[in-house]
Formats: sequence, structure tokens, C-alpha cells
Amino acid sequence: MRAMTIRDLVADSGLPSIQHLEALTGGARMDNKLTLVTLTNGQQLLARKPIAADDLQDQAPRSSFLAQLGIGFPKVYATAPDGSSLVEWIPGVSFADRLAAPETTPDPEDVVWTWLGESLAAVHAVTFPQPLQGPVGPTELTLKPQDPVDDLLASLNRARSWITQRGERPANLPDRLTGLLDKHAESIRAEHPCLLHGDNNLDNFIVTEHGVRVIDWDYPEVGYPLAELSALDEHAYLNGLLAGLPQAFWRGYGRTYPRELILLYRAIGCINWLTQDNWRGFQTDPAISDTMKQKLHRWHGLLTSWIDTLPDLLR
Repeated sequence: MRAMTIRDLVADSGLPSIQHLEALTGGARMDNKLTLVTLTNGQQLLARKPIAADDLQDQAPRSSFLAQLGIGFPKVYATAPDGSSLVEWIPGVSFADRLAAPETTPDPEDVVWTWLGESLAAVHAVTFPQPLQGPVGPTELTLKPQDPVDDLLASLNRARSWITQRGERPANLPDRLTGLLDKHAESIRAEHPCLLHGDNNLDNFIVTEHGVRVIDWDYPEVGYPLAELSALDEHAYLNGLLAGLPQAFWRGYGRTYPRELILLYRAIGCINWLTQDNWRGFQTDPAISDTMKQKLHRWHGLLTSWIDTLPDLLR
């Protein structure tokens, strides 16, 4: 079967013809080849083509499902069997770029944090029966009963040897984190599973004139909200807010959680991220820009430093 081109996608959408194509190479372009499409009527769209072989399948069923949920999912104009799609172009600046703007420093009271909280609250408002979890795949939704406390404990146990190898100071972390799991088990299980975006890199949130839009829905899943909130807390730290998500975010989100509980989720997630082998692969991957490689190298250092402070944070 012949691969569909961007022109094929535009033709399938019934929109006017293409005037200009511009490859987008900045930011965290690790999973998709992105092209800004300008039509003869001035309308702009985004053409997306997955890079990973696992993603080379039609996204139409998942896109149709997500579009019905009232979460601000970007409009899809056309899809192809190889995973390519033509979607709404959302003008604005990524949340990461907003925080990194040279003329500003990250402001924890900036209204954009409230907008971000509101956007994520809309996603998490799509709930599912306890304790169902699983991926929202391109063609199917696969949910199984999974105890969230058991999941966290299994993740922690997988990382025990890595923690021990890091030296004497953090060597007792597994036991301390296990104790926190026991302490908060009831409240963790009391939460309802919900829709998760699944990739909380701040490049995936676009600041517009009136709010924040969530983009790049490549890894949505059903899981527990603190898994996503703690990951977002981590990305706030990686992007300059050392204290994590500010109060302005929680005002927009509509509720808060005990800081100790966020730290527990974040610690286990951070440790498992650091144990992954792909940190080395990133540096030699020709598909990843030099700018992104530098960012990932800096992130690795920040994550490692944060783990070293955990014994003090957990006191």
C-alpha cells in the first residue's frame, strides 16, 4: 500500500490545497515528524507522522474517542493507516518555552499556571471505575483491575538494586518509601482512575491568549491522577520551579493533595525514570536534536540531584 503524503491528507480532508510546508525541528521532537501546513485560504494545520514503528497504525479510532470527551482535544482533519494525521494547528508558545523566555523568570503566580491546572482538571474529570487501569491505544481501550498501591510497590522493588548501588546515604530509601506507601495506602486506593495525558513534558502544553491547550496525545492512558500530577510536579522542577507545582496551578486544578503523597509518587516515578537504559541511547540517537540532547543531559543531572535530597525532603 502506498504511503500517504501530506498532500493526500489535505485532499482527504476536503480543505483547500497547500500553499506552503514548513518542517518543525525545534522543541522536543522525539516521537513525530511535524510539518506546519499553510493552505491557500491562509488556514494552518499540523501534519504529524510517527517515528517509532509501534506507532505506525491508524489513529482514527482513538482520536474519535478522545474528541468526544470535552477535553479540548485538537481537531483531527484526516488520518492515514501509517499513523500520519492532519490536525488542528494551535498557535501559541509551549509552556516550556514560556518558562524559559530570557526576558522573564518562572513566576509561580503567573496566570498560565492556573490555566494549566484547569486544562488538566478537564482531562482528569473523565473517570473510570476502580481500580481499572490501562492504555488508550490507537484502536482499542484495554483496561484491567490493577491495585495502585501494588503498582507503586512493584515499581519500587524493581529499582531497589539501583538505589542501593548509589551509596550509603540513600540506601534506606526503599524502606522509607514503603513505609509511606503503607501510611497512605487507604487514600491512594480511594481515588478514582481517570483519563491521563501520559506525557507531561511541558512542550505538550500550549499557552494561547486565553488558556492552555493539551497537545500530542500519543500515550494516553487510564490511571490514577497522582501519577500524572507528580510527573507534572517533576517537570515544573526541571523547568526552573525548584519547589514544583505552585499554588496557582492547584487553584486551577480545583483541589490539592498532601505534599508527602506527591513526593511519594514523584520519588518512585523519578527513580524508575533514572533506571531506564534509554538515557544513553538519547545521546547517540540521530533523530534527536542537539538542543534536545543537551536538555536531556541537564535533566538527568537535576533528577539525580533531586534523588540525593530525598532523605531530607522526607523528614
